Amino acid sequence: MTARDGKAMMAKSDWAAGLASQRVEDKIATLRTLANQDAVTGLAVACIKLVVDSDEEVRMWAAEALQRSVLPDVDDVETLAELVLYPNDGEIPYWAATMLGRLQSEAVGGVEALQHCLLNSNYLPARERAAWALAQIGPAAANAIGSLEKAAPTAPPRLKQLVREAIQAIGNAA
Repeated sequence: MTARDGKAMMAKSDWAAGLASQRVEDKIATLRTLANQDAVTGLAVACIKLVVDSDEEVRMWAAEALQRSVLPDVDDVETLAELVLYPNDGEIPYWAATMLGRLQSEAVGGVEALQHCLLNSNYLPARERAAWALAQIGPAAANAIGSLEKAAPTAPPRLKQLVREAIQAIGNAA
């Protein structure tokens, strides 16, 4: 696999070492390069944890890498589900829900956590992303219909629309 700019992609262990570095400069350099890859799996959890780093530039590049090039790995479903329940910051649940949604039906193990986020998060974008992820999971998320219906009546307009779409995606594909 090669980078978008034509440079050879780093080994996974090199990526992981750069993301885990204590030096802010190393994290930023790794995330900047990672954001310019075509697709990289196995680093979603590490990048999600960096969206709440104390350094603003690290946070920005972590989000950029998650948006542009980092793909979830089915082996991370349990950890992603735990991160969806992260209580102290909305960015972590938001990105964990995003990664679960990208796994589609393979993320069925995260449905319960997504339901909890949908109904209990104080961070509206995380609630919206949980509804979106349930729609992406589709029929495998059939047990989430009750939670979706419970969320709908008091939901703001965008969340209400995402809930409707999730119910439709789960029901129509079943």
